[in-house]
Amino acid sequence: MDIKSLFYTIGLFSLFSLSSCNKEEVVDNDETVIEAEEYLTIKELSESGISVPADKGVYVLKVESDKEWTASLDDDWCILSTTSGVDFTKVYIGFNENEWNIERSMCLTFKISDEEIYSVSLKQEPAETVFNFEPQVISIIKKGQTKSVAIETTAFEWSVSCLDEQGNNVDWVTVDGGSESYSGSQELTFTVTENNTETSRLAYLVFKSGENVFENKLTIEQTNIRNVFDDFSYQINDNSQGLTLSWNKVEGASYKLTLATDEQYTDIIDNYNNKDIDSEASNTFDLLSVHYGDYMGTVYAKISGVCGTDDFEKEFTFNTSFDAKSGDGSSIDQAIIIKNSRHLNNITGISTENKYFLQTADIDLQSQSFTPLCAELSNSDYSGEFKGTYDGGKYKIDNINFNSSGSNVVGLFSTIAANGIVKNVTLSNINITAGNFVGGIAGKCYGKIENCIVKSGSVTGKARVGGIVGQLPSGEPFVKKCINKAKVKSVMTSGESFVGGIVGQSDKITKYDDIIIVIISQCGNEGEIYSPCMSVGGIIGRSVHRSGINQCYNKGKVTGASLVGGILGQSNALVLQNCYNSADVIGTGKSMNVGGILGNSTNIDVKINNCYNVGAITQGYGLTKGGDDNTKKIALTSCITLSNPNVSPVLNSNVAPGGYVVRSASEMKQQTTYDGWDFTSVWSMPSSSYPKLKWEN
Repeated sequence: MDIKSLFYTIGLFSLFSLSSCNKEEVVDNDETVIEAEEYLTIKELSESGISVPADKGVYVLKVESDKEWTASLDDDWCILSTTSGVDFTKVYIGFNENEWNIERSMCLTFKISDEEIYSVSLKQEPAETVFNFEPQVISIIKKGQTKSVAIETTAFEWSVSCLDEQGNNVDWVTVDGGSESYSGSQELTFTVTENNTETSRLAYLVFKSGENVFENKLTIEQTNIRNVFDDFSYQINDNSQGLTLSWNKVEGASYKLTLATDEQYTDIIDNYNNKDIDSEASNTFDLLSVHYGDYMGTVYAKISGVCGTDDFEKEFTFNTSFDAKSGDGSSIDQAIIIKNSRHLNNITGISTENKYFLQTADIDLQSQSFTPLCAELSNSDYSGEFKGTYDGGKYKIDNINFNSSGSNVVGLFSTIAANGIVKNVTLSNINITAGNFVGGIAGKCYGKIENCIVKSGSVTGKARVGGIVGQLPSGEPFVKKCINKAKVKSVMTSGESFVGGIVGQSDKITKYDDIIIVIISQCGNEGEIYSPCMSVGGIIGRSVHRSGINQCYNKGKVTGASLVGGILGQSNALVLQNCYNSADVIGTGKSMNVGGILGNSTNIDVKINNCYNVGAITQGYGLTKGGDDNTKKIALTSCITLSNPNVSPVLNSNVAPGGYVVRSASEMKQQTTYDGWDFTSVWSMPSSSYPKLKWEN
């Protein structure tokens, strides 16, 4: 706004025609108007002078004279409202803003006659000194590279110094604005020498006007180009499998990315061979997202940069399928890391032969479709085997949901191969419904399952259904230290269903020198087991041949039509020892092949040692019916059953004489009842309770 406009704004223009007024007249109250305190003669004004502030405004001068006078100014940053007067006159002087940090002045001349002329000094205070510039930090990398910054300032005269953090002069920055001292706003150009230090370095441009040094400093930083990738990081997006890179960018450099499936960089992924990548101005930023098509596995990556004549690069590897920190799976130290559902599902897409997988976080599969790992559906059967080691790390996998009653061989894994190991896995809230060979951990297992627990949910199928595994096929499989708390159910309507809390069915196990191999050890079932058909057990539904069951318990109600046992429904050759049942065992049919420990055996080569039952039995016997006829008398040793007048302990004609006793509840809560049992390493005797297995603790 010019001075004339200012007068209009404050409503003073109408006053300009007044040449005189009374002493009592006042000016409208306005913050841009400064009024003299009293009327002064022209001579008094010449002796005292006038001072106004740096901001734009109006000064009201009060002039007293008994003679007519005229007035004029010798500069254009002020304008007079009245140029003549007599008696008492208010003279309005409008003045512009002082844009500089130095005082300025002009002369107000009063002429009364040719002989009587007076000069009045009019001075304006200096503006506040400021230095403004954008950006506040300037990055310059290369020797000889220049950067320019516009400096906006109110300083009429100023200089600049280049200092380090300790206030010492630096010689690696040259500042050029055309001279060593500057006047008003200028454009400064900076040039740097080569950075031969081991790190980045900083300098500060410090501005000075007169004796005053100003805090608003311009920072100049120079990165050591050799250390550009010191803060390099990368991550894989869990949803898109995209690659995100971050690093301290060298301004002025260009970058290229190479992705390959081998360390010689011969098999390039998706034509990512020296592909230009974004190099927008930022210290750290998201680079790009890359999709890998059908490729799953280790990626060999290289990012290279060029700045002037210098070049630099960073090589790194990552896994498209799993957590970025995964190794190649060759050992536990190089484990493939599983942290989320994407990692888990991607196990199916790679060769698991002799690979080690380690779960390092809880995984929730809520609202996600699930397919058994390492499997493909073929003619209703899921085929494919897991051949590595999966260590769940005792983290949970929640909410497995699978509902396809026509699909067979179903579990977390479809089939665990002979060289496969699954351990330390915890499943919770599972809901699996399938056809045959169904389990929480696996449909079939030729290998090993250890330290696994199914905490809650249900496992439903037709035949060969287990809380942990549906079937242990022929060979040398085993299940050790596993617990099931889920409900296990068969929906078959007739025949043998082979349903167990741990294993549905075990087949013919490899035998060495007539030694029966222990295949189920230190396992417990606490879930309800139900089938409307035959061969149902708290631990295993049916053992075909040469199975060994040791240190197992059942606390879940077991219901089946026939061949029903608290531990085992039906057996062939078998050694069953150090086991107990404390749950109801119910036979719904008429054959009475129902027992607190074993339902029935088809082979005389069956031994049951150091086992007890305190569960209620319906349509059966306290311990076992025994062999399937009186010519196959199985052997019991040191077995004990709770006294029940409605249930016989065994069918005497089907069990070898002796080897078991019947005791009351109070007697069974005393350690002396269990003569010859191992209470050092196998059993413990809680106060006022039945014996427990030591591993339960």
